[in-house]
Amino acid sequence: DSYCFKLVKRSHLVEMLMVERGEAVGGGSDMSHECFETLEGLLVKGGDASYWHLIKVMGILTWLRELIDVKGATTTNESSRLLRGGGLSYLMSYLKLVNVCVGKAWEKEKGMERDLLLLLREIICFIGPVVELFTRVLTIDHDICGGDDYQRLILSFCNVLSSFREVIVGAHELKK
Repeated sequence: DSYCFKLVKRSHLVEMLMVERGEAVGGGSDMSHECFETLEGLLVKGGDASYWHLIKVMGILTWLRELIDVKGATTTNESSRLLRGGGLSYLMSYLKLVNVCVGKAWEKEKGMERDLLLLLREIICFIGPVVELFTRVLTIDHDICGGDDYQRLILSFCNVLSSFREVIVGAHELKK
């Protein structure tokens, strides 16, 4: 709850997780997977305090975008390597965290015009890197990532793109 999140905030756990994850980009390690899951849990269960701190103060959406935009895999071979040995869980956790962040931001900001415009700007900047990563994943040999895992990964990308669409369409509807 919000009270417990305040204790987490004082310990600077969020900052340490984001720094740890930022330094280990592309490794697909268990630690990176756990960092994303921890941040997701904090956002989901931490109430308004976690929303405010993670999305507004720490800029987690920008941070998540930069993880794949600046330091992401740049070739099909690097994308393939990312999916081997834990990379799939890394991508799945990453996409789930993006989806949760966008959903939480939309839920909280759709009534505030200035904040909604900032969210739209962030989403529009996020679309390109996600689509680029998605197209790289589509070119990966299906043997690297088994059939069911590959389908789950594609579905995760579709869920993220759908949440982007929900914000953009929803904001357009609010403007009418």
